[in-house]
Amino acid sequence: MAWTAPRTWADDELVTTAYMNAQIRDNMLALSTHTHGGSAGDGSATLASGISFSGLATVTFADQSGNPSVAGRLQRNGSSLAYYNGSAVVGLGTADASAGTASLRTLGTSSTSAAAGNHTHTPNTPSTSALTGSDIVDSAVAISGHYKSYSSGATLDGTSKTVTPTLTANLVIVSCFAYVQSAADLGKISIKETVSASESNVQTGLTTRFYQRITDSTIGGTFGADLIERSDRSVATYTYHLEANDTVTIYGAYLVATVVEA
Repeated sequence: MAWTAPRTWADDELVTTAYMNAQIRDNMLALSTHTHGGSAGDGSATLASGISFSGLATVTFADQSGNPSVAGRLQRNGSSLAYYNGSAVVGLGTADASAGTASLRTLGTSSTSAAAGNHTHTPNTPSTSALTGSDIVDSAVAISGHYKSYSSGATLDGTSKTVTPTLTANLVIVSCFAYVQSAADLGKISIKETVSASESNVQTGLTTRFYQRITDSTIGGTFGADLIERSDRSVATYTYHLEANDTVTIYGAYLVATVVEA
């Protein structure tokens, strides 16, 4: 039954059956039914798209004593407001639900909380105190072996390593080792860092860890090693290497660099 706009009556106008039926009977019937079409003066059971709720202060949901089971439906279950997304019920008032379940999240670092965008982690790194050793005593009178001499500014073979951190602040750990004749020779080796074609000196000389002795008083070889932590390295390409800062003879050396990202 369609709604008829109310008539504007004029003086001395004759009230007919047709007028009464359209203005009173039919309009009363239109108001009594809920299967409206939605046209002007004829409400609908479905809200029109784009409707504004800017003047709505509060909404009170009747308790349905259960969760919704129809996709897209929002309803109250006891003191909770629940929404069904088509595959699972999402509690709109639930916080920190299990991983993989949509819910409100508090800020934190647990498996079900949300981490703030400006949070940081402090990774635990090895201590250089772990680099220890003991003297080695060789019963031979002399030690023979392969070696190579380097002049100042030369990179020791096999000691160049490139890493590329990807976070805003990164920790790069550099581990290096060298086998030379004397402790003085370890002082002729430097640890270098190159980024954006700019080279800087990280450390001059390696730390003596232990000796190889021909006799108690005669040193036949010296072993040096260091563990360097380069913190707050930004996103870039870094190359680390061992470099001679004086003429030096090397029996063996290596360098390893790795990125710790948190």
